[in-house]
Amino acid sequence: MKRIEVVAAVIRRGDRIFATQRGYGAYKDWWEFPGGKMEPGETAREALVREIREELDAEIRIDRFLQTVEWDYPEFHLTMHCFWCSLTSESLHLNEHEAARWLGADELSEVRWLPADEGLLPILADELRNGPIDVVLPWVDGSDPELAARRARYAQGDALTNEEVGGSTRYASVGEIRWCVASLLRFAPFVRKIFIVTDGQDPGLAGMIRERFPEREGDVVVVDHRVIFRGREDALPTFNSNSIDTLIWNIPELSERFIYTNDDVMLVRPASPADFYPDGKVVCYANRLPAWFVRLLRRLQPHHVGYKASMLRALELMGGGDHILNLGHTPCAMLKSWYERWATERPDMVALNLKDKFRSVDQFEVQEPFYLDMERQGRVRRVSDLEAAMCFKRRNQAGYVEKKLAAFEADKTRKFVCFNALDLCTDEEIARVGKWLDTRIFP
Repeated sequence: MKRIEVVAAVIRRGDRIFATQRGYGAYKDWWEFPGGKMEPGETAREALVREIREELDAEIRIDRFLQTVEWDYPEFHLTMHCFWCSLTSESLHLNEHEAARWLGADELSEVRWLPADEGLLPILADELRNGPIDVVLPWVDGSDPELAARRARYAQGDALTNEEVGGSTRYASVGEIRWCVASLLRFAPFVRKIFIVTDGQDPGLAGMIRERFPEREGDVVVVDHRVIFRGREDALPTFNSNSIDTLIWNIPELSERFIYTNDDVMLVRPASPADFYPDGKVVCYANRLPAWFVRLLRRLQPHHVGYKASMLRALELMGGGDHILNLGHTPCAMLKSWYERWATERPDMVALNLKDKFRSVDQFEVQEPFYLDMERQGRVRRVSDLEAAMCFKRRNQAGYVEKKLAAFEADKTRKFVCFNALDLCTDEEIARVGKWLDTRIFP
């Protein structure tokens, strides 16, 4: 089949976008985003500036990459590189199209779109109504000898041997960050920025992004702890994920809606904004767990710095209740304004999570109070994490890795996989998992 590569401009003015009606060809009178074919030697951005100048007598600023659409028309296969754009000149003249309209989110369905363009409408409508979505991703390379030396300098008691506090597995990395970021760029192209929060370390992703996602260079930003801890530098250095998460919303230019995730969680299927922010709510991938049951676990292991106990601590600090939301190994949809308000209204909770450089039994998971409050406001759509994700936890069982990967491959519905403690696998097993992830994420 013949292949055609084109570029398209989603030109935005306030809460409206510019649509044009074709005046020629087999799809005459259908609506589209302006743009056209790339010429030999042109980059996508160069082609788009030229095409808009030719079609509309207009100058544009390319604000950011949106996504690449692949579409099979009867006569050809179309590859369409789409960008959010703004006008830098006020004049517009239709040199090729027979009509044009500025459309708001509720008006996008009023015109007959070309099929390839129509697929963009849900993403465009969501951003016009609610603004962009960013991702925040805390990361650490535990193999860094400088980091290990700092941990040892500040550790007390069993901090370096207790895996729930500061043991090696909490900081271990076998390259998960590469698959995690690539999976977001491929399967969640609506994401505006990916902020990787780390302590003076480099995740080494520039080459992969340049090769695999060249239009997204600049969209993956490394943020140092000193940035989010500005004004609270006395809490640094920290090796405490609870402390880092407590200030994660403090990233400059972070969008109101942001997805918090970890590097061991990967997307394996296309996602949409509705997987995180449907109908003005936030999705919480969790199951309810009775508070009495978690209290029993805490009494049985009072010194255990466990995940469920830390969520129970959040429930108690938020006034109590009969259940926790037992968050799964999935991304978390957050709202920046909630955390800004919470930090002002509950300085006691902030101080509690910042006081220790390693995790302690007094602290809490920062996502839990957010979801508990959203649930009380009726603004949560709860989805069982077991329905949304599949989790890999190393087991000393014959054929465990092969069975898990076969189960992942057979599953056709869940969008997330979590490779928990992949560092505990053998080199051969890690290579097998890596090959499976490469096949899914880098086809």
